[in-house]
Amino acid sequence: MRWDDDDLIGDVPANDIGETLSFRTADVHMIGGGVSIPWLMKAFRMGRATVEKKLVGCVPVGQGKHNTPLYDLPEAASYLVKPRVELNRMLKDLKPEDLPRLREGYWNSKLKQQRFEERAGNLWRTERVLATFSETLQEIRTKLMIVPDRVDREVDLTPEQVAALASVIDEVQDDIH
Repeated sequence: MRWDDDDLIGDVPANDIGETLSFRTADVHMIGGGVSIPWLMKAFRMGRATVEKKLVGCVPVGQGKHNTPLYDLPEAASYLVKPRVELNRMLKDLKPEDLPRLREGYWNSKLKQQRFEERAGNLWRTERVLATFSETLQEIRTKLMIVPDRVDREVDLTPEQVAALASVIDEVQDDIH
């Protein structure tokens, strides 16, 4: 075995040359430019047909010798390896942009959900909310306008106290408006 600074995991034993992949520093840097299907076959212990079938949709990052496609290793790995996560957790964490082909279905589903919520009375359109809020504020304003007269009739207040109460209510109405 040969030891040097260029060796990341040790020399390839002579009887295994061609059977394993080299991970020398220079080779690792070359991987950054993309890897070929034969390289992926060795790395992931899969046959050519399996690798090619799983890479459908994975866009090559370049061309190798003899115009063979080269793939970004992390991208290709995501096509070749089954994720080892709990499916429910993975689905919960997914966002619509993570699934471009399902984006239209996602928004159609959201629209159906909104229509259902609107029919059930749990979701209101903005115009209806504003109209209802405006009506409520108008009722509050009307009731506030009669407070000084009603208090004057029911409670024995001085004209100054009635004027002060009217002033406070006018300020409240101005704040609401």
